[in-house]
Amino acid sequence: MFHTQGRDQAAMQGFGRQGATPADAVPPVSLKARFTDFRDTLILSDWTPDLASHVGSARWFRGLGTLLALVAVALAFWPSFEPVRAAPVLAVNDSIRDEYGSQMVMPLALGGDSGRRMHATDAVLALKANPERPEIDMVATLGQGDSFGRVL
Repeated sequence: MFHTQGRDQAAMQGFGRQGATPADAVPPVSLKARFTDFRDTLILSDWTPDLASHVGSARWFRGLGTLLALVAVALAFWPSFEPVRAAPVLAVNDSIRDEYGSQMVMPLALGGDSGRRMHATDAVLALKANPERPEIDMVATLGQGDSFGRVL
């Protein structure tokens, strides 16, 4: 028994039918059941009938429709036989030319300037004075009867 709380009883019973009860309502079909029914229909139907037999029947027209659909899909993927276009030409300015020049290898005799030049950044600090490099002078004398290994 429904408690209507002052509402129209027909609206509560669904579908606007007079005298209908919730038990009379059609239960919703699940998506899985619909998919299963659709799959079974596709599996049981004959999509490739022999077009040489029973010409003009409904089964024959379904096979003709399948054939035409497959031909249309094949024609849709037909390749074009025009030449493959090359990548667009890059507008080369001076900075790009310098970049390419730093990456090429040329003989030094022809003015080869290979390798990238690194410029100083803000992380480089100028030295106030160059430190003196230490030098150690040693003299080794190879005498008569000495071996080279002993002198070293």
